[in-house]
Amino acid sequence: MMLDLAEYKSIFEILPVPSLVLAPSGGDARVAAANEAYLDVTRLDRSQVLNKDLLADLVPLLAVESESLKSLLAVSIAQVKKRAEAHHTDIELCRIADSSGSRECFWQFTHTPVMNEAGEIRYLIHTLEDMTDQFTEREKQERKTRKVRTRSELQGENEDLEMRIARKMAQYEAASEELNDFIYSVSHDLRAPLRRIDGFSQELVNEYLDQLDETGAHYLKRVRQGAQDMGNLIDDLLKLSRISRREPEFEEVDISRLAKTVFDDLIELKRDNGIDLQVEKDLRVEADRGLVKAMLTNLLSNAIKFSSGEEQPMIQIGTTTRDTKKVFFIKDNGVGFDPRYSDKLFKAFDRLHSQKEFEGSGIGLATVKRIINLHGGEIWADSTPGEGATFYFNFRTET
Repeated sequence: MMLDLAEYKSIFEILPVPSLVLAPSGGDARVAAANEAYLDVTRLDRSQVLNKDLLADLVPLLAVESESLKSLLAVSIAQVKKRAEAHHTDIELCRIADSSGSRECFWQFTHTPVMNEAGEIRYLIHTLEDMTDQFTEREKQERKTRKVRTRSELQGENEDLEMRIARKMAQYEAASEELNDFIYSVSHDLRAPLRRIDGFSQELVNEYLDQLDETGAHYLKRVRQGAQDMGNLIDDLLKLSRISRREPEFEEVDISRLAKTVFDDLIELKRDNGIDLQVEKDLRVEADRGLVKAMLTNLLSNAIKFSSGEEQPMIQIGTTTRDTKKVFFIKDNGVGFDPRYSDKLFKAFDRLHSQKEFEGSGIGLATVKRIINLHGGEIWADSTPGEGATFYFNFRTET
């Protein structure tokens, strides 16, 4: 026969064992009834108990260590639900508080299932037994000391972990700062000799080119080109270093409009307007405008470069979804790359095409990845050789 609380209420309330009737629903343990013995031993009013959640509402009123008692009772209730049989907890240090003050005591709890006619748990009977008088003063002190030691050890472990994390972060920041300083210093020191190489080689071209044979002129041209390439590489390294130091300033960015502006600037420099640019309307994101512009400049520059050999070069910019999240993409119909080596794309100086095929420093996509990382997003690429490449990216703020 199923327990009817209304029918057995008068009997339940006069039971000498401090008890609650819990109506478990999902993860809750709502108090459906409380007897006088429970209210008497806990010094709680009926209004503080009825229709309250045992773990969320009562534990903070009774526990010396709320999380410890909450975990103890939650595990016990879970065991009863799983096995449909009574479960006794370990003895826990608790607290009774009233107008005269508070005192500590040791309680043990029991949860007993009450089944309905279908064999399902209808209620749980929560009882407590005061074990305080069964402990000697020494045992009480030992249990309290053990609790204090455990808390102290946990606190010490947490503090130690925090210190180790802080130390690692400090080491990382120091190493990052040193690397950035090194890049800046080396780049700065390299500029002077490069300017001299470029300047004197230009003088040779202006004053002595007619005295050189074809081979000598070719060598001189290679010297000047090498100096200029090194200068471009230094500029790219400095850009990457500055991005690493920058803290993003978030605002609404119209990617559609910004991409068109960047594209027009790039095409004007290359004097090439044969590329068909298709941009989805109203692409917006909360991001750092300057960083997004630098990212688009690198991605679109690559798309233009690698599709320049096509009869009808085309670049598409739009959005799709991945795991229910919005993802931006930039797609071209250029030479593409072997997807087996896609892990090299975003590493500085790793190139999938030779300098002879396509010029570049190998820094651009590393810069793009750094920008995406600063926004808490992801970037990846997909391609088939000869069929173009697609770069996908998202931002932390996109859902």
